[in-house]
Amino acid sequence: MYQCTQTDSVIRLADGALIPADQGNTDYLAYLEWVEEGNVAEAAPVAPIGPAVPAAVTPRQARLALLHAGRLADVAAAIEALAEPQRTAAHIEWEFASSVERASPLVATLGVELHLSESELDALFLTAGSL
Repeated sequence: MYQCTQTDSVIRLADGALIPADQGNTDYLAYLEWVEEGNVAEAAPVAPIGPAVPAAVTPRQARLALLHAGRLADVAAAIEALAEPQRTAAHIEWEFASSVERASPLVATLGVELHLSESELDALFLTAGSL
């Protein structure tokens, strides 16, 4: 079984894995196959009312938020752990994007690699938006 999230990602309930909406991700393809079989994912939990999570932040803001959280160095290792061609695409996006989008496949993938929950990713974006 799966659960929707507030983004395009889904959560596999069996192990709590956050699966980014990435056609190159075998877990996401398994989810799509499961849906095609007539299954329906659980609804996303209702987000608590609070400050709005920025849809995008600048690369500077993202890196400073990760630095404050003690996770900046982990990003390079997470990108290096990806298989090709996803690794090269992630390098390009991380180094040259003019913004870091909360709903992007890269953020979802890095969230999985860094073992960050949706709420932890939101908190990073809230911090980044305040910098």
